[in-house]
Amino acid sequence: TSGEAPDHITLVDGPEDVANVKVRDESKVVWLSQTTLSVDETMETVDAIKAKFPNLLSPPSDDICYAT
Repeated sequence: TSGEAPDHITLVDGPEDVANVKVRDESKVVWLSQTTLSVDETMETVDAIKAKFPNLLSPPSDDICYAT
């Protein structure tokens, strides 16, 4: 995804990175994650992003591909 839209993607590598995230339009913030990441660790980061951007959108739940 970041290769397709590098000017519109910000990689956040944990809750500590969220403070540095800047966006053009706070109403258009969506999170995506790599399927091989821990769900619990990912949700810690998502919670931090949501605290900064309350209108954060999540991917559709039927679009989840769980790691094997």
